[in-house]
Amino acid sequence: MYLYPTRSLRLLLSGILICLGMTILPVKSQAQSYLIIEKPGKVKNFKLKPGSTLQYMQAGQQKFTTATISRLNDSVIFFNTGAHIPLNSIVAIKQGQDMMRILGNFTGLLGVGYISIDVFNNLINNIGPVFNQKTMLISGGLIVAALICKKFSTRTLHIGKPWRLKVIDLGNPPILDKK
Repeated sequence: MYLYPTRSLRLLLSGILICLGMTILPVKSQAQSYLIIEKPGKVKNFKLKPGSTLQYMQAGQQKFTTATISRLNDSVIFFNTGAHIPLNSIVAIKQGQDMMRILGNFTGLLGVGYISIDVFNNLINNIGPVFNQKTMLISGGLIVAALICKKFSTRTLHIGKPWRLKVIDLGNPPILDKK
């Protein structure tokens, strides 16, 4: 006869296993700061943390600057180059869209691969003309689609309206002394 453990015994065993797991397995907790680019009232936002690359334009500049974030403060971004800028001096940020980049790479590769396979096949089988007009149109369309996707793979977020910047520190809160 097989005995099933009672509900209270299962709860006790699962509690013991959870406690052992939390004490045996070290949990590494680090204070992490995030630079949040958000549109108020919307769910969509972008999170950057130290080590992320940031393309930004400061007030009075005409070109974007690319730098890697080393540290984030309440109102200042520190970069690996030693430079630091205040949050309120950033007027625009370029943000990459991964799906458009992947789609662009895929369609470009598909376009070049399609014409390559067709030309290679026509050369092997002695079929003329080597460059088929229909194949050129299809392959050209795929390559043009790849270039269009490349154009839309980054978007410029203008800070102020509607996008805003803020730094969120997810570190441990300070302990307040009660006197």
